[in-house]
Amino acid sequence: MLTIGSIAPDFTGLLDDGSTFKLSEWNGLKHVVLYFYLKDFTKG
Repeated sequence: MLTIGSIAPDFTGLLDDGSTFKLSEWNGLKHVVLYFYLKDFTKG
């Protein structure tokens, strides 16, 4: 688990449009906000 202010590990994810997002490609370019949510229709 990450704590506030810690550096996120590099990862690659699939976007809605089918393209990929790689966190390390944004390093130093912009502020990046990562938002994760539970799968739809699950408790939480």
